[in-house]
Amino acid sequence: MRILIRYPFLLSVAITLMMFPSVSRAQVTTAEVVGTVRDVSGAVMPNAKVTLTLVDRQQVRSVMSDGAGEYTFTLLQNGTYSLVVEAAG
Repeated sequence: MRILIRYPFLLSVAITLMMFPSVSRAQVTTAEVVGTVRDVSGAVMPNAKVTLTLVDRQQVRSVMSDGAGEYTFTLLQNGTYSLVVEAAG
């Protein structure tokens, strides 16, 4: 049995997309916020409380900055956020 392929390029694209489904995703539904807490002189601020609020729903998440002043919020929904940093001193 002989199969006639009229559009070999389109067939190769379709096969590639089936092999790598992550390439064919059109939209990302989550985001992340990564940052470093610094004071006015530029020095890092460890152990600062960082609070991220999803404004529309008033969903609040808090983390503490690490020894290098860094913090990360992952798997965030799309929306508008406010960020507040609190530190002693």
